[in-house]
Amino acid sequence: MKILVLGSGLMGPAAAFNAMSDPQVSQVTLCDKSQAQLDAAQAKLDSMPGGDKLTTAALDLGDQAAAARLMADFDAVVAALPKPVIPLGIRAAVEARRPLVDLSWPLAPEVARLKQEVEAAGLGPGQAGGQVLRC
Repeated sequence: MKILVLGSGLMGPAAAFNAMSDPQVSQVTLCDKSQAQLDAAQAKLDSMPGGDKLTTAALDLGDQAAAARLMADFDAVVAALPKPVIPLGIRAAVEARRPLVDLSWPLAPEVARLKQEVEAAGLGPGQAGGQVLRC
């Protein structure tokens, strides 16, 4: 299984570490807009068990097409993003049709709109496409 982790602040590297430790996970890619954040996270994680599974990639979620293309190469996405950026991660996951687990929650005004977008894409609870967002 290949896991993509969005965000290399505090929670993202912890999520990457957990994925690296799982014997069923063959690859973990940690993404962030900031190359400095990625470099710092990689320096900490390289020597950890499963460090050989880790790669990093600079990614600006503002480029939704690039984000969706990257997500399409993974089995699942874990998001550790700031609240204002969460919708970008969800929308890219919908476009890539990949399951996304978010370690936080979008801002309240965004939830209903995101839920509608996910369901319109056929990815909501009880729909054949699976589930990206559950409220």
